[in-house]
Amino acid sequence: MMRTARPPSCPCDIAPAVPSGTYRLAAIDSVSLAEARADAIDARGAVMEGGKLLLVFLITLLIGQLISVSVGLLVERLASPYTGLVTFLACYFAMFWVAWRVAVRITAPHSRLGGSAPGQQEKASTARRADLSEAPSARR
Repeated sequence: MMRTARPPSCPCDIAPAVPSGTYRLAAIDSVSLAEARADAIDARGAVMEGGKLLLVFLITLLIGQLISVSVGLLVERLASPYTGLVTFLACYFAMFWVAWRVAVRITAPHSRLGGSAPGQQEKASTARRADLSEAPSARR
């Protein structure tokens, strides 16, 4: 004769309709589902921003590598093949760093008021207000 396992006492009042192998699914709260949906929506926005960053990086890298090849061929014609190769390799690897920096700068969020990130203006104005409120008491 097989014994049926009883579910452990659950702190919430949600109980499974049918006993199953696991009772973890019975404790899912609808509030946590809403939070998970909100996090998923935020994650989609981050993925889209990451995709934009990757696209801008690839475009700037392609342009940079065209410049590397051109400079390498120019130096090869003016000097020697060895010098052209060394110049090309130096430019080739430097372009990865330059393209990444340019892509990050292009896709970085900027506020309309001239700050570099959203919320930075609020922090600066809060800090200024705190400095101004402390100034009269310091003068006395």
